[in-house]
Amino acid sequence: MLVKYPKSKKVNSPEIVAEAMTQYMATAEEFDRMKEHFMVMGLSSASKPIYLEVSSMGTMTASLAHPREVFRRAVHQSCASIILIHNHPSGEINPSAEDRAITLQMTEAGKLLGIPVLDHVIVNTEPEGDLFEPKIRFYSFAKEGLIKP
Repeated sequence: MLVKYPKSKKVNSPEIVAEAMTQYMATAEEFDRMKEHFMVMGLSSASKPIYLEVSSMGTMTASLAHPREVFRRAVHQSCASIILIHNHPSGEINPSAEDRAITLQMTEAGKLLGIPVLDHVIVNTEPEGDLFEPKIRFYSFAKEGLIKP
């Protein structure tokens, strides 16, 4: 499922990616907010979004992601790179063993396809703090040095 996202906005930080996930989740059905959503953002060579897509929706504690689905649109739309994004409804932002394994699998697939995975951002989609200035908590594999672009 494609998600509307401004294509003119340069994506140059995990904060921008986390904000995109949070905005998407705010529009999701309340029942679906309790599930993990695995999203892919395809980028141009200028780091501008070509698309933002929900690749899969899982359960409260897991989501399914397979390279076939994750890279399908990126290949068809000639993306220069992709960013992986998913939420943790529990509020925990640290990656699980499964999150680390899927990140490794996707980065290896990206190397084979020539479409690098620039980051995998895990987002707590229940922002904390003030209503007018919510604090979005996230974990970035790239920021933590676990993905080298």
